[in-house]
Amino acid sequence: MLSFETIDEQQLSEMLRNRKELRFLISESVVKFGTTIPSVDFSSPQEIPPTPVIFTPDLLAQVIVHAGADLDGKYTRFVVTVYACGGKIFYTSIGSGKYEAHVEWPSA
Repeated sequence: MLSFETIDEQQLSEMLRNRKELRFLISESVVKFGTTIPSVDFSSPQEIPPTPVIFTPDLLAQVIVHAGADLDGKYTRFVVTVYACGGKIFYTSIGSGKYEAHVEWPSA
């Protein structure tokens, strides 16, 4: 299974453009669920969408432009873009500080 940390931005862009269903591994150090929402049980798939306020055109552009060039910025851009394009991401803990993320798109 792919690891988010090793997928490059061009691959992510292609997956988003083609609305491909996607599964990948992502570490706790990127998603930070343990520190930000420790009471959520990720033993079954959980959706943690971004706040809807960022989807105003001005704020969406600012988030994408000002997200850093590091792994956290790549993750922020990816999540915001998935949700801005109508997708959803579900996370399931697989232990050892890792999650399986599953990107789904609405049926056409």
